[in-house]
Amino acid sequence: MCGDQSDHVLQHWTVDISIDEHEGLTRAKARLRWREKELVGVGLARLNPADRNVPE
Repeated sequence: MCGDQSDHVLQHWTVDISIDEHEGLTRAKARLRWREKELVGVGLARLNPADRNVPE
């Protein structure tokens, strides 16, 4: 590959990540916006009963 950057393509993606907790359940949601489309992924996790509460 030579030093010419004329073959490079610049892409701009926007990703928003939100995380919320409620009654021992944590939910993370990621939204990817690209070319006027949106993809959403969601993940859930439960608090391990052995884990101690950590103040924010």
